[in-house]
Amino acid sequence: MIGYLDIRTLFNDIGMFLCTFCKRCKQQVKEFAECQKALELSHQDLSTKKTQFSIQINQLNQEIKDLKDSLATETTQASTQIAKLNQEITDLKTEIDDLDKRFRIIANTDGRIWERPHNSDQKLPIFRPLESGVAKIIAVLNLKGGVGKTTLTTYIGAELHRRYNSNNQSNRVLLLDLDYQGSLSAKCLRPDALTHAKLANSLFESQDTKEICKIDNISCIGADQRFQIFPTNEIFSDLETQLMVRWLIDHKSYDIRYQLRSVLHDATIQQAFNYILLDCPPRLTTASINALTAADYVLIPTILDKTSADAVTRLLQWLRILKLGSHETPPICPQLEILGIVGNKVGRRDLTISEKNTLNELKDQALNAWRAHTHIFSTYIRQVGSFAAHNFAANPQIPNIVAEDFTLLVDKILERLPL
Repeated sequence: MIGYLDIRTLFNDIGMFLCTFCKRCKQQVKEFAECQKALELSHQDLSTKKTQFSIQINQLNQEIKDLKDSLATETTQASTQIAKLNQEITDLKTEIDDLDKRFRIIANTDGRIWERPHNSDQKLPIFRPLESGVAKIIAVLNLKGGVGKTTLTTYIGAELHRRYNSNNQSNRVLLLDLDYQGSLSAKCLRPDALTHAKLANSLFESQDTKEICKIDNISCIGADQRFQIFPTNEIFSDLETQLMVRWLIDHKSYDIRYQLRSVLHDATIQQAFNYILLDCPPRLTTASINALTAADYVLIPTILDKTSADAVTRLLQWLRILKLGSHETPPICPQLEILGIVGNKVGRRDLTISEKNTLNELKDQALNAWRAHTHIFSTYIRQVGSFAAHNFAANPQIPNIVAEDFTLLVDKILERLPL
Protein backbone atom coordinates (compact mmCIF):
# COMPACT_ATOMS: atom_id res chain seq x y z
CA MET A 1 0.00 0.00 0.00
CA ILE A 2 1.12 3.41 -0.94
CA GLY A 3 1.67 5.65 2.01
CA TYR A 4 0.64 9.16 2.57
CA LEU A 5 4.14 10.44 2.13
CA ASP A 6 4.56 8.70 -1.15
CA ILE A 7 1.42 10.26 -2.53
CA ARG A 8 2.51 13.69 -1.45
CA THR A 9 5.86 13.21 -3.03
CA LEU A 10 4.13 12.11 -6.18
CA PHE A 11 1.97 15.24 -6.25
CA ASN A 12 4.95 17.40 -5.63
CA ASP A 13 6.77 15.83 -8.57
CA ILE A 14 3.70 16.24 -10.76
CA GLY A 15 3.41 19.90 -9.69
CA MET A 16 7.02 20.57 -10.44
CA PHE A 17 6.69 18.87 -13.80
CA LEU A 18 3.64 20.90 -14.64
CA CYS A 19 5.34 24.08 -13.53
CA THR A 20 8.35 23.30 -15.64
CA PHE A 21 6.14 22.35 -18.55
CA CYS A 22 4.18 25.62 -18.27
CA LYS A 23 7.38 27.61 -18.21
CA ARG A 24 8.53 25.82 -21.32
CA CYS A 25 5.19 26.37 -23.00
CA LYS A 26 5.31 30.10 -22.15
CA GLN A 27 8.84 30.24 -23.46
CA GLN A 28 7.86 28.51 -26.69
CA VAL A 29 4.79 30.75 -27.03
CA LYS A 30 7.07 33.76 -26.54
CA GLU A 31 9.58 32.41 -29.07
CA PHE A 32 6.74 31.65 -31.50
CA ALA A 33 5.43 35.19 -31.12
CA GLU A 34 8.90 36.54 -31.74
CA CYS A 35 9.28 34.30 -34.79
CA GLN A 36 5.88 35.39 -36.07
CA LYS A 37 6.85 39.02 -35.57
CA ALA A 38 10.15 38.41 -37.34
CA LEU A 39 8.29 36.72 -40.19
CA GLU A 40 5.93 39.67 -40.45
CA LEU A 41 8.89 42.07 -40.54
CA SER A 42 10.59 39.88 -43.13
CA HIS A 43 7.40 39.85 -45.19
CA GLN A 44 7.18 43.62 -45.03
CA ASP A 45 10.85 43.91 -45.96
CA LEU A 46 10.35 41.48 -48.83
CA SER A 47 7.32 43.45 -50.01
CA THR A 48 9.32 46.68 -49.90
CA LYS A 49 12.23 45.11 -51.76
CA LYS A 50 9.80 43.58 -54.25
CA THR A 51 8.34 47.01 -54.89
CA GLN A 52 11.81 48.48 -55.23
CA PHE A 53 12.90 45.69 -57.56
CA SER A 54 9.75 46.21 -59.64
CA ILE A 55 10.55 49.92 -59.94
CA GLN A 56 14.17 49.14 -60.85
CA ILE A 57 13.03 46.53 -63.38
CA ASN A 58 10.65 49.07 -64.94
CA GLN A 59 13.45 51.66 -65.04
CA LEU A 60 15.82 49.17 -66.60
CA ASN A 61 13.18 48.17 -69.14
CA GLN A 62 12.68 51.85 -69.99
CA GLU A 63 16.41 52.37 -70.29
CA ILE A 64 16.66 49.32 -72.56
CA LYS A 65 13.81 50.72 -74.67
CA ASP A 66 15.47 54.13 -74.79
CA LEU A 67 18.76 52.52 -75.75
CA LYS A 68 17.05 50.53 -78.49
CA ASP A 69 15.37 53.72 -79.78
CA SER A 70 18.66 55.63 -79.55
CA LEU A 71 20.54 52.85 -81.31
CA ALA A 72 17.88 52.77 -84.00
CA THR A 73 18.19 56.55 -84.48
CA GLU A 74 21.97 56.43 -84.43
CA THR A 75 21.92 53.50 -86.83
CA THR A 76 19.70 55.51 -89.18
CA GLN A 77 21.94 58.56 -88.84
CA ALA A 78 25.02 56.41 -89.31
CA SER A 79 23.50 54.84 -92.40
CA THR A 80 22.69 58.31 -93.73
CA GLN A 81 26.21 59.52 -92.93
CA ILE A 82 27.74 56.43 -94.53
CA ALA A 83 25.63 56.99 -97.63
CA LYS A 84 26.71 60.65 -97.70
CA LEU A 85 30.37 59.69 -97.28
CA ASN A 86 30.05 57.09 -100.01
CA GLN A 87 28.59 59.76 -102.30
CA GLU A 88 31.43 62.14 -101.42
CA ILE A 89 33.92 59.38 -102.17
CA THR A 90 32.22 58.78 -105.51
CA ASP A 91 32.25 62.51 -106.29
CA LEU A 92 35.92 62.76 -105.29
CA LYS A 93 36.80 59.80 -107.49
CA THR A 94 34.96 61.48 -110.36
CA GLU A 95 36.79 64.74 -109.67
CA ILE A 96 40.12 62.92 -109.44
CA ASP A 97 39.42 61.17 -112.75
CA ASP A 98 38.52 64.53 -114.28
CA LEU A 99 41.68 66.14 -112.88
CA ASP A 100 43.72 63.19 -114.12
CA LYS A 101 42.30 63.71 -117.61
CA ARG A 102 43.11 67.41 -117.41
CA PHE A 103 46.66 66.79 -116.24
CA ARG A 104 47.12 64.29 -119.06
CA ILE A 105 45.91 66.93 -121.51
CA ILE A 106 48.36 69.38 -119.97
CA ALA A 107 51.16 66.81 -120.11
CA ASN A 108 50.41 66.18 -123.79
CA THR A 109 50.62 69.85 -124.73
CA ASP A 110 54.43 69.70 -124.83
CA GLY A 111 54.55 73.00 -122.96
CA ARG A 112 51.88 74.66 -125.15
CA ILE A 113 49.48 75.20 -122.27
CA TRP A 114 48.56 78.72 -123.43
CA GLU A 115 47.28 77.40 -126.77
CA ARG A 116 44.33 75.63 -125.20
CA PRO A 117 40.99 76.42 -126.90
CA HIS A 118 38.82 79.02 -125.25
CA ASN A 119 35.70 77.90 -123.39
CA SER A 120 32.89 78.79 -125.79
CA ASP A 121 30.50 79.34 -122.87
CA GLN A 122 32.50 82.39 -121.80
CA LYS A 123 32.52 85.78 -123.49
CA LEU A 124 35.97 87.19 -124.17
CA PRO A 125 36.83 90.84 -123.49
CA ILE A 126 36.46 92.80 -126.73
CA PHE A 127 39.67 93.76 -128.52
CA ARG A 128 39.16 97.42 -129.31
CA PRO A 129 39.97 98.33 -132.94
CA LEU A 130 43.36 99.91 -133.59
CA GLU A 131 42.38 103.30 -134.94
CA SER A 132 43.15 106.96 -134.48
CA GLY A 133 42.91 108.25 -130.93
CA VAL A 134 43.39 104.94 -129.12
CA ALA A 135 46.34 104.01 -126.94
CA LYS A 136 48.78 101.88 -128.92
CA ILE A 137 49.87 98.86 -126.89
CA ILE A 138 53.35 97.44 -127.51
CA ALA A 139 54.67 94.29 -125.81
CA VAL A 140 58.46 94.24 -125.54
CA LEU A 141 59.28 90.54 -125.55
CA ASN A 142 62.04 88.01 -126.06
CA LEU A 143 62.16 84.60 -124.39
CA LYS A 144 65.89 85.03 -123.86
CA GLY A 145 67.08 87.04 -120.89
CA GLY A 146 69.76 89.71 -120.98
CA VAL A 147 68.84 91.21 -124.37
CA GLY A 148 67.81 94.60 -122.94
CA LYS A 149 64.01 94.45 -122.87
CA THR A 150 63.77 96.60 -119.75
CA THR A 151 66.24 99.18 -121.05
CA LEU A 152 64.39 99.56 -124.35
CA THR A 153 61.01 99.74 -122.62
CA THR A 154 62.26 102.49 -120.33
CA TYR A 155 63.92 104.74 -122.88
CA ILE A 156 61.47 104.18 -125.73
CA GLY A 157 58.79 105.16 -123.24
CA ALA A 158 60.78 108.24 -122.24
CA GLU A 159 61.30 109.27 -125.88
CA LEU A 160 57.62 108.79 -126.73
CA HIS A 161 56.69 110.88 -123.70
CA ARG A 162 59.14 113.62 -124.73
CA ARG A 163 57.34 114.06 -128.02
CA TYR A 164 54.15 116.07 -128.48
CA ASN A 165 50.82 114.72 -129.66
CA SER A 166 48.17 116.32 -131.84
CA ASN A 167 46.94 118.35 -128.86
CA ASN A 168 50.36 119.96 -128.54
CA GLN A 169 50.98 118.17 -125.26
CA SER A 170 53.59 115.60 -124.35
CA ASN A 171 52.39 112.07 -124.94
CA ARG A 172 50.88 110.26 -122.00
CA VAL A 173 52.81 107.01 -121.64
CA LEU A 174 52.10 104.06 -119.35
CA LEU A 175 54.71 101.39 -118.58
CA LEU A 176 53.79 97.98 -117.13
CA ASP A 177 56.36 95.80 -115.40
CA LEU A 178 55.20 92.22 -115.99
CA ASP A 179 58.37 90.51 -114.78
CA TYR A 180 58.32 89.59 -111.09
CA GLN A 181 62.04 90.38 -110.89
CA GLY A 182 60.94 94.03 -110.98
CA SER A 183 63.84 95.41 -113.05
CA LEU A 184 61.68 98.04 -114.75
CA SER A 185 60.13 98.99 -111.41
CA ALA A 186 63.53 99.52 -109.77
CA LYS A 187 64.79 101.45 -112.79
CA CYS A 188 61.85 103.90 -112.89
CA LEU A 189 60.91 104.43 -109.24
CA ARG A 190 62.85 105.40 -106.16
CA PRO A 191 62.69 102.84 -103.30
CA ASP A 192 60.31 104.97 -101.21
CA ALA A 193 57.94 105.47 -104.16
CA LEU A 194 58.10 101.78 -104.99
CA THR A 195 57.08 100.85 -101.44
CA HIS A 196 53.76 102.72 -101.71
CA ALA A 197 53.05 102.11 -105.40
CA LYS A 198 49.99 100.38 -106.77
CA LEU A 199 51.38 97.20 -108.29
CA ALA A 200 50.72 95.54 -111.63
CA ASN A 201 49.64 92.58 -109.47
CA SER A 202 46.35 94.41 -108.89
CA LEU A 203 45.54 94.23 -112.60
CA PHE A 204 45.25 90.45 -112.25
CA GLU A 205 43.66 90.19 -108.80
CA SER A 206 40.30 91.71 -109.67
CA GLN A 207 37.90 91.87 -112.61
CA ASP A 208 36.55 95.21 -111.43
CA THR A 209 38.04 97.35 -114.20
CA LYS A 210 36.47 100.55 -112.88
CA GLU A 211 38.47 100.28 -109.66
CA ILE A 212 41.65 99.14 -111.38
CA CYS A 213 41.60 101.90 -113.98
CA LYS A 214 41.62 104.85 -111.59
CA ILE A 215 44.42 106.92 -113.10
CA ASP A 216 45.13 108.78 -109.86
CA ASN A 217 46.30 105.52 -108.26
CA ILE A 218 49.05 104.90 -110.84
CA SER A 219 52.62 105.86 -109.88
CA CYS A 220 54.30 108.72 -111.74
CA ILE A 221 57.83 108.46 -113.07
CA GLY A 222 59.58 111.46 -111.60
CA ALA A 223 57.17 114.33 -111.03
CA ASP A 224 55.45 114.04 -114.41
CA GLN A 225 51.85 112.86 -114.27
CA ARG A 226 51.91 112.13 -118.00
CA PHE A 227 54.54 109.40 -117.58
CA GLN A 228 53.33 106.59 -115.32
CA ILE A 229 54.09 103.01 -114.35
CA PHE A 230 52.53 99.94 -112.81
CA PRO A 231 55.50 98.34 -110.97
CA THR A 232 55.65 94.80 -109.60
CA ASN A 233 57.56 92.63 -107.12
CA GLU A 234 58.42 88.99 -106.42
CA ILE A 235 54.92 88.25 -105.06
CA PHE A 236 53.71 88.49 -108.65
CA SER A 237 55.38 85.13 -109.40
CA ASP A 238 53.11 83.28 -106.92
CA LEU A 239 50.06 85.09 -108.25
CA GLU A 240 50.88 84.11 -111.84
CA THR A 241 51.25 80.46 -110.84
CA GLN A 242 48.00 80.42 -108.86
CA LEU A 243 46.05 81.95 -111.73
CA MET A 244 47.54 79.55 -114.27
CA VAL A 245 46.87 76.44 -112.16
CA ARG A 246 43.30 77.54 -111.40
CA TRP A 247 42.64 78.04 -115.11
CA LEU A 248 44.23 74.73 -116.09
CA ILE A 249 42.34 72.70 -113.50
CA ASP A 250 38.93 74.32 -113.84
CA HIS A 251 37.99 74.79 -117.49
CA LYS A 252 34.89 76.70 -116.40
CA SER A 253 36.90 79.35 -114.57
CA TYR A 254 37.54 82.79 -116.02
CA ASP A 255 39.99 82.63 -118.94
CA ILE A 256 42.94 84.33 -117.26
CA ARG A 257 44.74 84.79 -120.61
CA TYR A 258 42.53 87.81 -121.37
CA GLN A 259 42.54 89.60 -118.00
CA LEU A 260 44.99 92.31 -119.05
CA ARG A 261 43.01 92.99 -122.21
CA SER A 262 39.89 93.74 -120.16
CA VAL A 263 41.89 96.35 -118.24
CA LEU A 264 44.02 97.99 -120.94
CA HIS A 265 41.20 98.09 -123.49
CA ASP A 266 38.85 99.74 -121.03
CA ALA A 267 37.77 103.17 -122.25
CA THR A 268 39.23 104.87 -119.16
CA ILE A 269 42.76 103.63 -119.92
CA GLN A 270 42.42 104.06 -123.67
CA GLN A 271 41.41 107.70 -123.32
CA ALA A 272 44.05 108.46 -120.67
CA PHE A 273 47.16 107.35 -122.57
CA ASN A 274 48.70 107.61 -126.01
CA TYR A 275 51.10 104.68 -125.65
CA ILE A 276 51.28 101.65 -123.35
CA LEU A 277 54.50 99.62 -123.19
CA LEU A 278 54.60 96.17 -121.60
CA ASP A 279 57.94 94.92 -120.28
CA CYS A 280 57.52 91.13 -120.51
CA PRO A 281 59.49 88.40 -118.73
CA PRO A 282 61.72 86.00 -120.72
CA ARG A 283 59.34 83.16 -119.90
CA LEU A 284 55.97 81.81 -121.11
CA THR A 285 54.15 83.05 -118.03
CA THR A 286 50.63 84.18 -117.26
CA ALA A 287 51.83 87.75 -117.71
CA SER A 288 53.42 86.99 -121.09
CA ILE A 289 50.27 85.52 -122.63
CA ASN A 290 48.24 88.38 -121.18
CA ALA A 291 50.58 90.90 -122.77
CA LEU A 292 50.14 89.22 -126.15
CA THR A 293 46.34 89.01 -126.01
CA ALA A 294 46.21 92.70 -125.09
CA ALA A 295 48.94 94.09 -127.36
CA ASP A 296 48.64 95.51 -130.85
CA TYR A 297 52.32 94.92 -131.57
CA VAL A 298 55.34 92.96 -130.37
CA LEU A 299 58.75 94.60 -130.35
CA ILE A 300 61.57 92.06 -130.15
CA PRO A 301 64.96 93.24 -128.79
CA THR A 302 67.93 91.02 -129.50
CA ILE A 303 71.68 90.94 -129.22
CA LEU A 304 73.22 90.27 -132.61
CA ASP A 305 74.76 86.91 -131.78
CA LYS A 306 73.72 83.38 -132.77
CA THR A 307 72.21 82.40 -129.40
CA SER A 308 69.98 85.46 -129.23
CA ALA A 309 69.02 85.18 -132.91
CA ASP A 310 67.94 81.56 -132.42
CA ALA A 311 65.75 82.68 -129.51
CA VAL A 312 64.06 85.22 -131.81
CA THR A 313 63.29 82.45 -134.29
CA ARG A 314 61.67 80.28 -131.63
CA LEU A 315 59.65 83.23 -130.37
CA LEU A 316 58.35 84.04 -133.87
CA GLN A 317 57.28 80.42 -134.39
CA TRP A 318 55.29 80.51 -131.15
CA LEU A 319 53.78 83.91 -131.94
CA ARG A 320 52.64 82.64 -135.34
CA ILE A 321 50.76 79.75 -133.71
CA LEU A 322 49.15 82.14 -131.23
CA LYS A 323 48.10 84.45 -134.07
CA LEU A 324 46.92 81.91 -136.66
CA GLY A 325 46.36 78.76 -134.63
CA SER A 326 47.20 75.29 -135.88
CA HIS A 327 45.35 72.14 -136.93
CA GLU A 328 45.07 71.36 -133.19
CA THR A 329 44.52 74.79 -131.65
CA PRO A 330 42.50 77.92 -132.52
CA PRO A 331 44.00 81.44 -132.79
CA ILE A 332 44.62 83.01 -129.39
CA CYS A 333 45.91 86.43 -130.51
CA PRO A 334 44.57 86.92 -134.06
CA GLN A 335 45.12 90.69 -133.88
CA LEU A 336 48.83 90.46 -133.05
CA GLU A 337 51.41 92.05 -135.34
CA ILE A 338 55.21 92.16 -135.23
CA LEU A 339 56.37 95.76 -134.89
CA GLY A 340 59.91 94.68 -135.61
CA ILE A 341 63.20 93.31 -134.35
CA VAL A 342 65.71 95.77 -132.93
CA GLY A 343 69.40 95.09 -132.42
CA ASN A 344 70.55 96.07 -128.94
CA LYS A 345 73.86 96.35 -127.09
CA VAL A 346 75.92 96.83 -130.24
CA GLY A 347 79.44 98.18 -129.84
CA ARG A 348 79.15 100.97 -132.39
CA ARG A 349 76.83 102.31 -135.05
CA ASP A 350 78.71 100.43 -137.76
CA LEU A 351 78.10 96.77 -137.06
CA THR A 352 80.96 94.30 -136.85
CA ILE A 353 81.26 91.60 -139.50
CA SER A 354 79.97 89.05 -137.00
CA GLU A 355 76.94 91.20 -136.17
CA LYS A 356 76.20 91.77 -139.86
CA ASN A 357 76.36 88.03 -140.54
CA THR A 358 74.02 87.35 -137.63
CA LEU A 359 71.64 90.02 -138.90
CA ASN A 360 71.56 88.55 -142.40
CA GLU A 361 70.92 85.05 -141.05
CA LEU A 362 68.22 86.43 -138.77
CA LYS A 363 66.35 87.91 -141.75
CA ASP A 364 66.06 84.48 -143.37
CA GLN A 365 65.27 82.71 -140.09
CA ALA A 366 62.57 85.25 -139.23
CA LEU A 367 60.96 84.85 -142.64
CA ASN A 368 60.83 81.07 -142.24
CA ALA A 369 59.50 81.29 -138.67
CA TRP A 370 56.87 84.01 -139.17
CA ARG A 371 56.11 82.93 -142.77
CA ALA A 372 55.94 86.59 -143.74
CA HIS A 373 58.23 89.60 -143.89
CA THR A 374 59.47 90.60 -140.44
CA HIS A 375 60.72 94.14 -140.14
CA ILE A 376 64.22 94.57 -138.73
CA PHE A 377 65.00 98.11 -137.66
CA SER A 378 68.04 99.68 -139.26
CA THR A 379 68.69 101.69 -136.09
CA TYR A 380 70.55 99.90 -133.30
CA ILE A 381 71.06 100.79 -129.65
CA ARG A 382 74.68 101.03 -128.61
CA GLN A 383 76.06 99.72 -125.33
CA VAL A 384 78.21 102.34 -123.65
CA GLY A 385 79.40 102.34 -120.05
CA SER A 386 77.96 105.67 -118.88
CA PHE A 387 74.56 104.73 -120.34
CA ALA A 388 74.39 101.53 -118.28
CA ALA A 389 75.18 103.49 -115.10
CA HIS A 390 72.42 106.06 -115.65
CA ASN A 391 70.04 106.47 -112.66
CA PHE A 392 66.76 106.89 -114.50
CA ALA A 393 64.61 107.00 -111.35
CA ALA A 394 66.50 110.08 -110.15
CA ASN A 395 66.75 111.67 -113.60
CA PRO A 396 64.06 110.31 -115.98
CA GLN A 397 65.76 111.57 -119.15
CA ILE A 398 67.63 109.79 -121.93
CA PRO A 399 71.41 110.20 -121.50
CA ASN A 400 72.91 112.34 -124.25
CA ILE A 401 75.32 109.59 -125.25
CA VAL A 402 72.43 107.41 -126.59
CA ALA A 403 69.78 110.08 -127.12
CA GLU A 404 70.30 110.02 -130.90
CA ASP A 405 69.95 106.22 -130.97
CA PHE A 406 66.55 106.33 -129.31
CA THR A 407 65.42 109.36 -131.30
CA LEU A 408 66.12 107.53 -134.56
CA LEU A 409 64.58 104.28 -133.29
CA VAL A 410 61.36 105.94 -132.12
CA ASP A 411 61.16 107.78 -135.47
CA LYS A 412 61.22 104.40 -137.20
CA ILE A 413 58.71 102.93 -134.72
CA LEU A 414 56.24 105.78 -135.25
CA GLU A 415 56.51 105.32 -139.02
CA ARG A 416 55.14 101.82 -138.53
CA LEU A 417 52.29 102.84 -136.22
CA PRO A 418 48.94 104.25 -137.37
CA LEU A 419 48.40 107.95 -136.60
